[in-house]
Amino acid sequence: MLPDNSRIKKTAKSVFKENCVGSLTVSFACMTVAFSGTVISYLMSVFAGRFWLFLFSFLYVYLIVLPAFLGAVRYFSALIEGERVKPVSMLYYFSSLQKYKRAMHFVSSIFFAVLISVFFVMIIPGLLLVLSNSGVYKMLDIAMPIWTPILKTASIFLQILGIGIVFLINIKYYLSIYFFVSNDFIQVKDAIGLSIDISRATKVDFWLLLFSMIGYILISLPVLPLFFTMPFFMLAYVIHGKCVAVAHNESVDFSKRQYTVVAK
Repeated sequence: MLPDNSRIKKTAKSVFKENCVGSLTVSFACMTVAFSGTVISYLMSVFAGRFWLFLFSFLYVYLIVLPAFLGAVRYFSALIEGERVKPVSMLYYFSSLQKYKRAMHFVSSIFFAVLISVFFVMIIPGLLLVLSNSGVYKMLDIAMPIWTPILKTASIFLQILGIGIVFLINIKYYLSIYFFVSNDFIQVKDAIGLSIDISRATKVDFWLLLFSMIGYILISLPVLPLFFTMPFFMLAYVIHGKCVAVAHNESVDFSKRQYTVVAK
């Protein structure tokens, strides 16, 4: 049985207070990595077209931001295990080619699966958005229907709904990040497979944890407050992940304990 959300959040706050400087340093580093890509994109916009800006943004997130994010989660996972780690350890997956390749193997396995679901969910909203554009009718040399503006409203509504559907479809992967970063020897397919299997019984608990932090999420929407709330979010996530891992290991036969997913 998992602890209630109030205990998870209380523990996250306690660990954050004990490691405040290091946690905020990692938070600042994550935000710096993310915003650096935005700044570079802005500078590129002076001489590059939309396609190249999109390609750069895609590759920057895929090759830089996501491995850095994994390293940050790994840092907070180590804190939960009582290890004395330095903020620079968030660059763990950039410390060698082998570690980076392993991280990219994991990122690719999840990233493209999520991307495919986004593509299919957003086909109809995207089509409606195109049909609401007056330029399309000018190009086809036909009169723009008077009900066309309704299509844009419908597209926005379906996009918001689509985001929720994408989360519901891919929530099965949510534990794989914790399993991957907390065990340097687990196979990528095993981390994902365990997440898909175990999340069937725990995803409701995770949703409830997210809803219990809705206040912090709303406060973080202006982005700047994320500097202070990001460590809390990551700590709450890894604590939840560890509790799930412990509960899972206690439920399996001793002969299967070799597949433990508890952080080292």
